[in-house]
Amino acid sequence: MTDELKEMSILEHLDELRKRLIICIISVILLSIIAFLKTDEIIIFLKEECHM
Repeated sequence: MTDELKEMSILEHLDELRKRLIICIISVILLSIIAFLKTDEIIIFLKEECHM
């Protein structure tokens, strides 16, 4: 239980923040690419749901 309560230094916090930001940025980029490649299918799906 003491491991869970261990205090982190500012450098450890910054390292953890950097890792999480990198994961978030990579996720946004990958999902944007997938959405761009599937644009036509997404538009068709949305139009069908709206009964346009």
